[in-house]
Amino acid sequence: MRTLIMGGAGFVGRRVAHLLSRTGRNICVVDVRPSHVFCLPAGVAYCNVAGAGDYGFGSPGLCGDFDEIVDLVYTSVPQTSYEDPVKDICENLPRFVRLLQFAAERCKSRFVFLSSGGTVYGQAKFLPITEDHPLEPLSPYGITKLSTEKYAAMYGLQRGIPIICLRPANVYGEGQMPFRGQGFVATAIGAVLTGRPITIFGPSGSVRDYIHVEDAARAVLAALEKGVPGTAYNVGTGCGLNNAQVLTLLEKNLPTAYSMPPIQYLPERMFDVRENILDCTRLRSDTGWKAGIPFEEGLKLSFSWLERNFYGKSEVR
Repeated sequence: MRTLIMGGAGFVGRRVAHLLSRTGRNICVVDVRPSHVFCLPAGVAYCNVAGAGDYGFGSPGLCGDFDEIVDLVYTSVPQTSYEDPVKDICENLPRFVRLLQFAAERCKSRFVFLSSGGTVYGQAKFLPITEDHPLEPLSPYGITKLSTEKYAAMYGLQRGIPIICLRPANVYGEGQMPFRGQGFVATAIGAVLTGRPITIFGPSGSVRDYIHVEDAARAVLAALEKGVPGTAYNVGTGCGLNNAQVLTLLEKNLPTAYSMPPIQYLPERMFDVRENILDCTRLRSDTGWKAGIPFEEGLKLSFSWLERNFYGKSEVR
């Protein structure tokens, strides 16, 4: 089984690469990060496409056919997409369409990609949110993510690509760095470690469904092995916590050497979804997958990892 992981050196990608490597797959990771700043499993091939033309699809590491393709690449977050929506489109949509063209010629079994379980739905009309919820994104990020879904559906129908779309909730866990404009858990922990204030938008912050990165990686594996082509799947826990509740749990589990930093409250942002909790019945029914790491356990794991690895480091080692 030959598997291509696009963006396999990122936060979620590394976890996916480690998990899939344990299944005996022949894995090629494609990314733009220099290889010295991360660790991939032994036997996993790495293709660095930084500066490569045609989004790297002409690179020697991408020769031949692949049984599976997993796409985890995305260069923006909701906040940055709102600041520069044209950049959000140009950096993400053309590359994804080119990947679909590549997959139409070279992918034999499964094409799994990550959309967004938070932004494509917009403000929740009911909770928990099922995959049949109206798709009314509020941010350029959500609109572009939804566009990737529409292009994927078109290529699936017209070119026969066996495509599966995953819509993850808020992924957190070991390996996520703070202060990147995304990832409230990592940023809150980073604030504790550095004494920076924590910002909450609104009286108690937005409600989010927090899914541990290991559970997210297992969802990718489940989709590859048992997912139904042409299907979109939510990936979450079915439980929601607002920012204030996350901070309460963080304070409860802090080692004695640390204390909570000050909290600053700012007005709600127009591109933030107020509540997002995902119903994952479809993925569980089709594949048997379900989230397995309780939030407090994941919070402790995240704190321990950042305590060991952060302190001003610019990237994971």
